[in-house]
Amino acid sequence: MRSFRNIQIVDDGGHEALQVAIAVDDIVNMINTREIVIGNPRPDHDRVGTKLRYRKTAQRVKDWADDLLRNEAVLGNLTWNLQDGSTYELEERDTGELRLHLLSGGFATDIDSASRMRAIEMASKAALMTMDPTTRISVRIFPFEQGKETEKLFYIYNQVGEKVSNTVAKSTYQKTPLQRVARQLVLSSPHLGMDNVEQKFDVVSKNSTKLVSFGTLSGALESSWTVEPFDEKEEAEVAQYLVDFWNALVTYLPDLGRVSLARRQATRGRSMVATAVAMHGYFAVADKLHREGSTDFTVLEALRDKMVMPVDGLAHKQGELIDWLDYDNPEWLRRGVLVQATDKKGVVKHTLRMSFQTRKSMGDAMIEKINEL
Repeated sequence: MRSFRNIQIVDDGGHEALQVAIAVDDIVNMINTREIVIGNPRPDHDRVGTKLRYRKTAQRVKDWADDLLRNEAVLGNLTWNLQDGSTYELEERDTGELRLHLLSGGFATDIDSASRMRAIEMASKAALMTMDPTTRISVRIFPFEQGKETEKLFYIYNQVGEKVSNTVAKSTYQKTPLQRVARQLVLSSPHLGMDNVEQKFDVVSKNSTKLVSFGTLSGALESSWTVEPFDEKEEAEVAQYLVDFWNALVTYLPDLGRVSLARRQATRGRSMVATAVAMHGYFAVADKLHREGSTDFTVLEALRDKMVMPVDGLAHKQGELIDWLDYDNPEWLRRGVLVQATDKKGVVKHTLRMSFQTRKSMGDAMIEKINEL
């Protein structure tokens, strides 16, 4: 029989639930003895027999595990329910203290917290297990076996309300060195700044003059930069390098700076210059030059090259002179960065693809282009 002290009864979702603080060491023991069975609402992890197997492990599980090992994890409130056939009793002591005695069975995570529980399990199995075993974690226990009530609560916990956008989260707090570099770039560049980079949403409104969202810019830098800055000094050096790089970019591609609403709207859907996928290309180029120790940004002039249309496009005829970064450049279709699609009115349009492969392909295309000089 496992017992828990200092139980509080709380109201949540029209139900009475039990609130308790449990030491992480006890949680790990309960995982090992199957007194807590971690469900699998997402395909991030599963268990085969007694062997733990991670499949497509979510990055946040790894991040939580790392934070637990540093004893800096923010786990909030874990949510458990009862395994089928479990029995328990509540005992009120003479002192008024309420205790929970688990008589049989155990707990489950049918409602929520599977990923955080997996992070605790992952951290406990680390070669250098530095997680403080006495750390107390808040747990809310709903006294229901799996069924209609747990299914309803699962829906509420996971579907009602939305987390803030990637842009809001990253612009509010920068967890990684490259996110901090992205923030310094935005704040230091005369061509970016708060009024040209969207801080609230992950996409830029078609009625906005802004160039890009912070989430997109930061994500492009994070995925393209190959050597993460080691300390604050290196962060500052990389940020200044990127400020100088962006200054040169704007010299050759003015649409990467501040432009009028009419100009911004005129290029959307026609030019690759200010697209999200192009941001990955620019930072791939910057990374290459930085690794080579080059500050010769004149090579960026190649990105504004013109070309003769080899065949008829959607907006230009064969033989016309267009920008290399124009949507009608057949290279973008060939590389899969653009695909042709027909809208409901039967109009053929070019549509951007934002897969890992197309982001890399854009970087490769730009690097090949500057290498021509």
